Amino acid sequence: MRLSMENIIAYADDPEKGDRRNKIIKALKGNVDYITPLVLFNNLGLAGSYHTFNAAAGTPAISEGSSGGVAKGLFDDIASVVPTSLGNNLQYPMQEYEDMVEAKLAKESGESHDKAESALTAYLKWLRWRMESTDKSAWPGVKQMTGLVYIDTQNKPVPGSNVKPDGVYYFERSIPKNFKTVHIILEAKWKTMDNDIQPDVLGQIGDYALQVWTEQITRAFVPVLLLHGRMLSLVVFTRKGVMVASLGPIVFSDGYAVPYDVAETLRTLWFVLTLGATEFGHLCEIQGSFLGMSFSEPKEDGTTKIGFSDVYAGQRIAGLQSRIARPVPIIMRTSYMFRITYEGRDAILKLTWTPMTRLPEGAIYQLLESTCEEQIPNVYLSGVIERDSFGYRLEFVIIENCGETIEELAHKHRLNHGNQQVLEAIVCDAIRQTSDCIAKAYSVGVLHRDISPGNIAIKNRKAKVIDWGYAKFLDNVQLARIEEIEEAWRFNRAVVSEEEAKHDPITGTPLFMSIQVLLGTRSRGIMHDMESAFYTALYALAIYNGTMDDDEKLPLGFDFTKPRNTAAARSGCLTYDDDYLEHFGIPRCLGATSAVLNSMYRFLFYEDGKYIAARFLKDINRQRHANINFARGFMDASLLPPGIATNPPPLAQPTSVIQTQSTSVDDGAGDEGESIAMRTRKRTKRRK
Repeated sequence: MRLSMENIIAYADDPEKGDRRNKIIKALKGNVDYITPLVLFNNLGLAGSYHTFNAAAGTPAISEGSSGGVAKGLFDDIASVVPTSLGNNLQYPMQEYEDMVEAKLAKESGESHDKAESALTAYLKWLRWRMESTDKSAWPGVKQMTGLVYIDTQNKPVPGSNVKPDGVYYFERSIPKNFKTVHIILEAKWKTMDNDIQPDVLGQIGDYALQVWTEQITRAFVPVLLLHGRMLSLVVFTRKGVMVASLGPIVFSDGYAVPYDVAETLRTLWFVLTLGATEFGHLCEIQGSFLGMSFSEPKEDGTTKIGFSDVYAGQRIAGLQSRIARPVPIIMRTSYMFRITYEGRDAILKLTWTPMTRLPEGAIYQLLESTCEEQIPNVYLSGVIERDSFGYRLEFVIIENCGETIEELAHKHRLNHGNQQVLEAIVCDAIRQTSDCIAKAYSVGVLHRDISPGNIAIKNRKAKVIDWGYAKFLDNVQLARIEEIEEAWRFNRAVVSEEEAKHDPITGTPLFMSIQVLLGTRSRGIMHDMESAFYTALYALAIYNGTMDDDEKLPLGFDFTKPRNTAAARSGCLTYDDDYLEHFGIPRCLGATSAVLNSMYRFLFYEDGKYIAARFLKDINRQRHANINFARGFMDASLLPPGIATNPPPLAQPTSVIQTQSTSVDDGAGDEGESIAMRTRKRTKRRK
């Protein structure tokens, strides 16, 4: 599918919807496959069922003693009298369907009451009723009813949303009927799309599929019936991309289609509509309202079965408290997070659809548990629910609730006018604990790669690094218990390491990426994680200072534009040690806080007494060597790996950050306590 500026869609009345759909079009570019129904059903694991259905729905056996006649296949009688598409109307054969007038589908002339898409939608609604009413006694292997409820949503959005597909199918038992329980989506377009689906239509139906992805965490794929002109197509959205199969004609049109072709389309449609939930895209039975999720003991293949529970507590049951908002993309990796109660403890449930070639997060926790146990969450339960759904697996971890993120904590202190000294003490201790964790993980062969304000959680002033879903194994490092972990999670280290290396230049949260990562380095290392921790601390302090409130006047260091531009701007912001804090939105801070930040600043950006960040712009793969004296100012320097730290003369370890700050003053007096703003004025005056 080729995209151009003409494909961009705009909604004057709803710019957010237009932006969302344009992003979907862009994401799906190159990820749409046009295939036959047989190939589609084979990809969905339904080839055997489809073959069995076709055998059962074909020509029925003629009973003994029959006087002869022509035996018909299922729905042949309907196919012989379907309407014809004329202009922007459907023309019904009234000699066969006098009840059409009573049903308000057609006028006395046989012309449809509705026009264009509305006429097609009304026709398909009637068609499903007509197919269910057909006597199927001659086809005993065919299901008699669909078990579905169809709701027209052309003029009224699906409850709880602002989108209006032409119709949606639910299972009769599904409650409530909204995007949490939608089974199949219907969209109608009057124009037949003989080749590719038009980008604006793809963006529209992709938006509907995205609503399902957002609400249904155990959905393996989302089917959309696209009725376009005389044709009916089945469009299936997976985490990997989109598959489109033309099921065939469903109305007559200018010599196109004969009754046999239409009957075949109707039979395939019946096959689709009569599939059960777990046969057609759901990993477990649909349940819109539930109190908890249950997790079985691992099966023989190592997977865990998930289910929705009507009880809040019990063995291996996660009682739901609330959902943690996270963006859900139309394709690619997706995580769903919930605050839960698990075995009497507050916990977090994280379910992630991730490519099979990427590292399982639970495997990373398993590798780190003995080394970083004080700085990572306790894991209560973890496993794999689905191993391979179009190249993606569904994995889960249940971890302890580690408290608020450092970003949430900074916002709370600002809104509640919290004590500056306390907040800065918490941030400084978080720097120390996070840096120690990064170093410990590196020592056993793991790099986090997404250190950011949302991934450092704090409870009782104890920081823990969370969300290791983007971590990677370091090359040429002997990993403890790796064979055991590989077997338990069923991945190949060589394969995942190669794949993770490809993502080095793009993995992480852009606003907190190091300068070299923003520039696209493929030599990802511990100093990049440390630099991300540095920006995370600055961001928390900037929030507290109120300098992140206005998107139009963001501090230059946090005004993200394009990666390369941001890298260059950041390099400039960090040039001088006496004013870099102001460029990151921190006009002043306490002396002890300045000491910690300045130690980290020099650790990251100075070598042999010279500022080196500007050199990254020319050499994005430059290897950094850190001065251990500066490391002692913000972490346990003994944890740094050999080859990173240089110049090791011993210096006294700083006292606790809390103790140091309790003796500092809040008025900016003295050499250490002098405010950044005052030093900036002095520097400016000297330069003049």
